[in-house]
Amino acid sequence: MPLQALLGGALALGGIALAVARKEKEAASLAPEPGALTVGILFGLLGGLGQAGGSLLQKPALIAGVDPILVAFLRALGSLALFLLITRPSAFRQPGRLWKRIALAGSISGGGVFFVSYAIANVETGLAAILSALPPILMLPILRIFFGVRLSWVSWAATALALFGVVLILTR
Repeated sequence: MPLQALLGGALALGGIALAVARKEKEAASLAPEPGALTVGILFGLLGGLGQAGGSLLQKPALIAGVDPILVAFLRALGSLALFLLITRPSAFRQPGRLWKRIALAGSISGGGVFFVSYAIANVETGLAAILSALPPILMLPILRIFFGVRLSWVSWAATALALFGVVLILTR
């Protein structure tokens, strides 16, 4: 990767780290239950490991010309199989209003898997991974706009830093 892309990646990851480390007091209503932090971190790390492994394993197929939509579909199908294997049946008993949000969240994240597969097909896997690590930054404006959370200047600075890193990556 060119030096400018590496610098951009470092800035983007630094902004992400700053955003994740910063806890917004106003977002307390969105915080997990006490004691869930360890489980959340464990599953977050496992999810990151799965994403990294999936990204590296799909690259040869994408280089060979396999359609990114097919790759994304197969990744989603594999995720569904694993989900059904490890999920308790009681987890499916949710109020109807929650199913709408769950379906919307699944559709949006399914689109994200497709776009990441397309990115991996067209750029270096490391750059695609850095760009796909931006959700903590992208969540900040969503928290402000849709949930009314007042963000600190540190959060806005983290967002600006990460987005400047992305600009460096994209203009390399």
